[in-house]
Formats: sequence, C-alpha cells, structure tokens
Amino acid sequence: MTTTLQPNRTPQLGYTALPLELHNQQQWVLWNDDAGWPQAYMAKGKRADCYHPEDLATLDSVALHLMEMPNHGIAFWLSRKDPYAVIYVKDCRDAKSGEIADWARPILDEFSTYAEINESGTGIKLWTKAMLPGLHPGLRFKVGEGAVAIVGGWCCVTVTGCPVDLKTGKLVTVPQYCEVAPSNEAVLKWWNHFTASEDEFLGEFIGSSPIELWGDPSHMEFDASFV
Repeated sequence: MTTTLQPNRTPQLGYTALPLELHNQQQWVLWNDDAGWPQAYMAKGKRADCYHPEDLATLDSVALHLMEMPNHGIAFWLSRKDPYAVIYVKDCRDAKSGEIADWARPILDEFSTYAEINESGTGIKLWTKAMLPGLHPGLRFKVGEGAVAIVGGWCCVTVTGCPVDLKTGKLVTVPQYCEVAPSNEAVLKWWNHFTASEDEFLGEFIGSSPIELWGDPSHMEFDASFV
C-alpha cells in the first residue's frame, strides 16, 4: 500500500514556528512510512509505543535526532489528558497556489488558532484547545472533495512546522496565530454539524486501532492512529 503521507524532510522553519507551549510537552515522537504506513519511532531507529510515556520526548529532543534520521518527520501524541484537539481538513488546498476549496472555507473561517499545512501541502491542520464529547478520541468524515478529522486523544498528529494563513491559504514565515487557542465552541459546533449531517462517516479513531484518513485497516500492527 502507498499512502499520501510523507515526512517533511525540509521543514520551512525548523519547527520554530510551532506554538511555544507545545515545545516542552513530553509528547513527541519521530515517524516515517517506509513500511507503507506511518509508524512511530524513538531516537536511534527504535519503534516507539506511544502509550508508554518513556518512549515520548520533547520537541527539541526529537528535532535534534532528525539530523541522524533524515528520512523521518515528527509527530505529537494527543492524549486524553492534555487540552488539545486538532481539526484536520484534508484535500482542501491547492499546493501550488494556496487556493482554499469552497467547501472548506466555512470551517477554516471559524478558527483563530495556529494552523499549518500537511506534508503534501493539500491539507490544513488546526491546533485548538477543546474537549470532545464523551469519551470519543475523534471522528472523521468525507466532506466535499476532501475529508475532515476531529481528533482529541490517542492519536499521533504529524507536524510540518509550515504555518499557513487561513485567509489566503499562503505559507507564511510568521504564523497568523502563534498560540493554540481555546476553541471549544467552534470545535463542538463542527462536531455536532458532522455527526448530524449527511456527510459520509469514515470511522472513529479508537486507541491502538489502525484507523487512518488514508490508511489500510488490515495492518493490525499499528501502535497508534495517525493524522
């Protein structure tokens, strides 16, 4: 299987654009998809079990090891114990022009928080502070010509460090919003919208289950879901 996900081997800003509050969180891992699907790693090439805190590190520690493991990217492990939720709007952006698809505009306009492109440049990840309803770690839906995932726990979020202007879709050197903003009302609005709408439900992120926006659920050896 070939995924659309590829590590960003040349991050635009060396991850310095990421909100400072994320830097020292002991929730970072390396990752690559050389096996055909995303896998988490510690330094020196050892596989990471994201459910074990000792396998996680700070951003500075993980980024340092990228020099020794250049075919890897970095990812943040969302747990149910932290305040973060990520909205991943997939296939919503033209990678060359930055133009945002019409179907995604109402979603992006709802948020004033740190946002960056995905590895292909065709998707946008919004970092927020929000609590998802009940015990849900996250859901994903087919929307327009793309898809939307809302995740809040037990999931690795790949990070490029390439911030995007939510109005223009253009890459920027200084993030439009430098913080992970509290966005509970907006997140719940879209959560309720998608769960009540006729948009195609693509599945739920469930702990160690290999459910991905682009993956093949037959690979049961995943240690974590990825977005």
